[in-house]
Amino acid sequence: MRRKIFLGILIIEAVFCLGFSILQIHCSDVFSTMVAFPFEQIGWGLRRLSLSGPRGNMIAIILYVLICFIPFFCFLILKRTDREKAVALFLPILCILMFFVVYYMINPGLFHTNIPDGEKLILGSTFYAVLFGYLILRVLTMFASADMRQLQKGLHLLFYIMIMLLVYAVCKECFGSLPASIQSVREANEGLAIEVGAFYTQPNIRITILFLVVQCIVNVIPYCMDIMIGLFGMKGLEEVMIDPYSDQAVAISIKIGKWCVRGLALTICSSIIFHLLQLLVHNQLYQINVVVSIPVFSVAFILAVLLTSKYIGENQKLKKDNDLFI
Repeated sequence: MRRKIFLGILIIEAVFCLGFSILQIHCSDVFSTMVAFPFEQIGWGLRRLSLSGPRGNMIAIILYVLICFIPFFCFLILKRTDREKAVALFLPILCILMFFVVYYMINPGLFHTNIPDGEKLILGSTFYAVLFGYLILRVLTMFASADMRQLQKGLHLLFYIMIMLLVYAVCKECFGSLPASIQSVREANEGLAIEVGAFYTQPNIRITILFLVVQCIVNVIPYCMDIMIGLFGMKGLEEVMIDPYSDQAVAISIKIGKWCVRGLALTICSSIIFHLLQLLVHNQLYQINVVVSIPVFSVAFILAVLLTSKYIGENQKLKKDNDLFI
């Protein structure tokens, strides 16, 4: 039941990312970047409310203060029960930062940068950097003195977060980067004429667009494989929490190891095939992307998973041998 709910959440996340990408195309002034969400939309709404009249302006000010005080309200609640008060001090800092961010989202013309359309990106990324820093430090302090059961629950939660981030990465690549790359190629070659014999004709960018789609598929393959491994990892962790010496725990650990090897092999082979095909038709492409990646981290992760699966299997054998002596 819990897994079905989580899969439903992932579907909702994918639909949300698709909807946000569509809104970026048609309402770019309000939905410029995911990093600025939801502050950009809050600023737009409060600005419209403020300009509606004196009463609307008063309501907008009250809402502005209440929204920005949310981190401080959380600080007051956690102050009574939170043992790690030093980490909780990040919340008042977030409160001050939120006043700053939302104010300039309401009045974007007052915040200037030398980067085109970089104002909202900087504001949103700064807030999320502090927020995620606080959350990570809080998790570290919570699990520094935790027992094995609590650590397993924390790892289970980490799997949830990792899979959701991977789904976001897939959606960003398919719904964000790919359409932007196709649009960039079309705009760069619009009105461009190439000489064919004694005539001039428009460049054929269909093959280029096809390779952009193939490159998108190649880019999302590692994310999809990591999602599969994460789902198997959650299942394996549940079995280990029930009985670390059971046959089910050993079987799922072996399956995770096999999926890791398959995922890495598929990632490397797809990248090799893409670069070879790109080399064969390079004279017909109007955009070439060459990225040479060495998956050192993936190899290390796979070796760690394989070692863990072997470790679980050896522990099961030792337990069975000890049970025979008893």
